[in-house]
Amino acid sequence: MICKIPLRIIEIPTRGYHIICKALLSGYTFNMLVDTGASLTAFDLSRIRQVFPESKILPYKSNFTGIGNAQAEIFETEIDEICLGSMRMENHKVLLLEFESINNAYAAYDLHRIDGVIGGDWLINFNAKIDYKDQTLQLER
Repeated sequence: MICKIPLRIIEIPTRGYHIICKALLSGYTFNMLVDTGASLTAFDLSRIRQVFPESKILPYKSNFTGIGNAQAEIFETEIDEICLGSMRMENHKVLLLEFESINNAYAAYDLHRIDGVIGGDWLINFNAKIDYKDQTLQLER
């Protein structure tokens, strides 16, 4: 089965391009950054706490390497259901961290906030292909 998800490719002046799509988490819409360099899918800690106040949030115990020098507290939780188009993962562990700096940067360019990052765990699992011309993310099972 092949699923094509619409993308928005947005230009960040003097900083390149970001690829954005929508995801559903247990029925709630989230704005997601597609990041081929991210190993794991991650979400904004504040947004998860707002939408899922009963979620069990634990400190992330593995080593985490991100870009930049800022020390960040990293957490993890399990999301009951994450959907990108018709592709779905259930009971999927994800990372949680504050997205305040990226959302402040987006606000400076009058762009919508980012609620999460689709990482390699999704992209590899669903053999993802990004079509820049058609602005779609193709996933297959």
